[in-house]
Amino acid sequence: MRRTLWSLAAAVALLAALLGVRQWGALFATSSRYVFDTAAAASITRLEVSLAGDSVTLVKKPAKGGGLWVVLPDSFPVDTARLSFALARVLRLEDKELVSKSSSESRLAEFGLTPSERKVIRWSGAQGASTVVHLGHTSGTDFNSTYWKRPGSAEVYRTPGNFTHEIGVFARDWKDKSLFPAFAPEDVRSLEVRWDDTLGRAVYYALTAERDSTYRLASPDLAGPVIMPRPTATSLVAAAAGLAFDETPDHDDPERGLADVDSPSVMIKVTLRDGASHALVTGGRSGISYYLRHPVHRGVGKIFQNRVAPFLKTPARLRLPVPDLSRLPAGEVEIQTIGEPGDP
Repeated sequence: MRRTLWSLAAAVALLAALLGVRQWGALFATSSRYVFDTAAAASITRLEVSLAGDSVTLVKKPAKGGGLWVVLPDSFPVDTARLSFALARVLRLEDKELVSKSSSESRLAEFGLTPSERKVIRWSGAQGASTVVHLGHTSGTDFNSTYWKRPGSAEVYRTPGNFTHEIGVFARDWKDKSLFPAFAPEDVRSLEVRWDDTLGRAVYYALTAERDSTYRLASPDLAGPVIMPRPTATSLVAAAAGLAFDETPDHDDPERGLADVDSPSVMIKVTLRDGASHALVTGGRSGISYYLRHPVHRGVGKIFQNRVAPFLKTPARLRLPVPDLSRLPAGEVEIQTIGEPGDP
């Protein structure tokens, strides 16, 4: 009998403990709710970010226009990963930790929330109603939280996360830099390249991946197709898989017209094993960058010369065997550049 009573008492104690944990968990969940409805991200159609005299506006096109997010004023497609990150951060702001109720300029300066320092974030949906918050700088206490406040209120809060710097105020901060849908080097079936050397001579070559993992190189400058050194070929297809805009100039960039020259300086065409093909055609060059238009939406971007440089070789250079420097004794490695007149 006594053992039964002890067992019953233990069961009651365990049940009480479980109920207590559940109630505590519910209380914790309630207390950690975000200020805004995180599900509202899907209904947002406009985002504005400003800091002092700089600002950027992103809008979502109507469904009949593709439902795509673009950067104004040139309607350049938005980097959706960056946009998702920004919306997730601002919709997950927390107001559990109040750090100040003072509206004095000196006090706001401690949090980076003066008019000249704060980032103003405004978002709205299709109905037009907008929400505004002010973001300050990262907390110096833990370097992993951010100060923020509502406009018209003196209350300043600290919310988890170091993210203010990720929410840009320039159009170029938001533009999608990808040129093609992502693909792996092993997905490449062929690669064609045409470029003009410094003497104005056109150079053309094509490499094709064979089923036996070899690559064939063909060009009008060769008597016939030849087997291409595999290290050279694999480095080229890897470079092709990594092609992307390095910069997206602003709409008022005075050199944007270089993207529309009559005689393209470099053409790179990639054909994949599934039959899809992607082409990059550069316009004029300024300094270390080529200007070009996106192959699909025709927005203007810039690509650095060193990203294009691996392709700017003659067929004669591409077919040269790659020396195995690992077999040379230490201290006896000497690298020489083998070129031809007109090579870049």
